[in-house]
Amino acid sequence: MKPKINIDSIPMHTEYSDAQLLEIFHAGKTRDKERVFGIIVKRYSRSLYSYLRHILISHDDTDDVLQETFIKAWGNLGTVKDGAALKNWLYRIASNIAINHLRQKASAASVSIDDYDVADELDTREEMEKMDLMSRLTSEAIRHLPKKQQMVFTMKHFEGLKYSQISEILDTSEGALKASYHIAVEKIKSYVEEKIKE
Repeated sequence: MKPKINIDSIPMHTEYSDAQLLEIFHAGKTRDKERVFGIIVKRYSRSLYSYLRHILISHDDTDDVLQETFIKAWGNLGTVKDGAALKNWLYRIASNIAINHLRQKASAASVSIDDYDVADELDTREEMEKMDLMSRLTSEAIRHLPKKQQMVFTMKHFEGLKYSQISEILDTSEGALKASYHIAVEKIKSYVEEKIKE
């Protein structure tokens, strides 16, 4: 028998699992739902920000997409029944919103999403001063990848997600994701090697 969770005793830095939080959310009143959602936002905002920043580059764009992600999540959290799926569900929302955001910007600029270079929005001088040569070249290489490869590489390399999780988020087979990740790694290596030779 599961121990009863005392909603009033939930600290903001809770040790409750995602499954327990969803249980409270589904059973709770509005005040309880808001508190649980606040905990979820605290738990996932940093990792989602990091993931989105690698894709969107711009802090302002990342903030906008992150906010939109949590707004959409709040409106649909009641549909999530499996606590183990919560993280993947949040990443899927963030990925879809990021892709739509990039499509809109690319459309406004009349270029293909894969040709759209968001790097121009960075204050590159300031950023480059902070990074050493290899780090800078790797970041550039990642930005030159097609958007789907960027997402796969970022989720696997920076966020440490498993292929099974990425598969659920991007609705792509694990085999295709492994191939995509391998191709991304090879492209990044080639890009860095070419730039070093110049």
